[in-house]
Amino acid sequence: LRNNGSEILGGTGRYPISIGIQLLDGRGTLVDRDWVHYSLPCAVRPGEQRVFVIELPKMPIEARVGKIGLLQEGVAWFEQWGIEPVLLVLDGTQNDKISIKSFDP
Repeated sequence: LRNNGSEILGGTGRYPISIGIQLLDGRGTLVDRDWVHYSLPCAVRPGEQRVFVIELPKMPIEARVGKIGLLQEGVAWFEQWGIEPVLLVLDGTQNDKISIKSFDP
């Protein structure tokens, strides 16, 4: 996760920032809006970059695409504020973890 913004991204407080994963089927239809929410374990300051490994639960068979983005818990997904999520095609053979080396919100 690279913080290109001007605010600190943190996973604590009343409305923490999380990395969220939504699942879509092969046609782009939403399968699970809140499949994974991973609270940031540390602050990511402006200009900083961190790598996170997220352990994933078993994926529903109809899931074909992971839509990975940031959200502020209890407030909104950053996509609503113009921060585009990353789309990741899922092959279903290695669904225990995804390592994202670069994610630029």
